[in-house]
Amino acid sequence: MKDKSEIIRLRNYEGLSEREISRRLGFSRITVHRILSEYTKALKDQEGKKSRMEEYILTPPIYKTENRSKRRLNEDIIRIIDHCLEENEIKKRSGRHKQRMLKQDIHELLVEQGHDISYSTVCGYISNISSQKGHVERTVEVLRRKDFCVKDTFDTSEQAIEHLHQTCRKLNATEDIKPKLEKDLRSLLPYTTPMGCFVRRELKVDKWSTITLNTSHYSVPDTLVGRITHNAYIVNERRFF
Repeated sequence: MKDKSEIIRLRNYEGLSEREISRRLGFSRITVHRILSEYTKALKDQEGKKSRMEEYILTPPIYKTENRSKRRLNEDIIRIIDHCLEENEIKKRSGRHKQRMLKQDIHELLVEQGHDISYSTVCGYISNISSQKGHVERTVEVLRRKDFCVKDTFDTSEQAIEHLHQTCRKLNATEDIKPKLEKDLRSLLPYTTPMGCFVRRELKVDKWSTITLNTSHYSVPDTLVGRITHNAYIVNERRFF
């Protein structure tokens, strides 16, 4: 009942499309379209009487589930999709944009491997992952702006890191963030081993047996000429393997 009222309110008072209502409330577009169609029909049939409209609003929605197929998004499929997305990021960072897999390519790969899953399900999962990633990226953007909008020049990397720590401590002490931070800290597992912070790159070894990272050239064994190497760029340190 509440769901019906909310769908009708979003349509009539906020002017949202069926697609946006479906996305906001988590219903399928078919369900949203059906409820709005029934509402429009009830408006035409009431002829000045409220009883018909009240009856429609107060009637719980009925979902046809007897012929509905089960969701086929299992752990194996999620692992494959996540791997494809990670490879896309690596290709993007190494300049191989045209070699990235599109949603259709990922779906075709899953089907070729014998998985029974629809294209729309694959698109829905990837869109959800992209939305979560976008939220994280926006959070990093806010922190970067807060930290370096006033001062962005430092004599050493240690000074820049300490400046960042001070900004984080200041933000974490605010009234709206401090309770959330304390709750998150209570949920963390015990610290066991050092955690590295690095950027991963795939670089091709040129004919001079070197790779180029941030305009700097590094020599590697000549047996790697023409091959792609996996590299970890760590603060104050480079590792090639």
